[in-house]
Amino acid sequence: MNTEIVEIRSGSDRENSPHKTVGQQNYENFFLERPVVKGDNEFFQWWEEAHNFSITNSGSLRRDITISLLNSNHEPVVVWRIQNAMPARLTWSDLDGKGSELLYEILEISCDKIIVLNE
Repeated sequence: MNTEIVEIRSGSDRENSPHKTVGQQNYENFFLERPVVKGDNEFFQWWEEAHNFSITNSGSLRRDITISLLNSNHEPVVVWRIQNAMPARLTWSDLDGKGSELLYEILEISCDKIIVLNE
C-alpha cells in the first residue's frame, strides 16, 4: 500500500516552496499461493469468470476476501479485509516430472482497498 504525496502551491502563497498533502492511495497487487489439490479449481474458476465478464459482462468479476493469520490455537491474530478483489494473473509453479516438489498455483490479485484489523 502506498499514498501519493501531492505538492500544491497557491498563487497567493508568500512561501516560494509548495506544501505537501496526501493524494490517492494505491494498493499493489498481491499473491495467493497454495498447493494444487485434486477437485479444487476455485482459483481457475474465479479467473475464468473474471475473463468471461470482461468479454460478455456475465459472471462475477470482483469479490471481497478475508485473510486471517492464525496463532497456534487457530485464533485470528491479524485479519486483512480485501475489498473489490479481482484476479489479475493465474500461474503454476514449474512442472518437474523428475522432482518430488508439490505443484503450486499462484493467483495474482488486484484490489481497490485493504483494511488491516489487529485487535
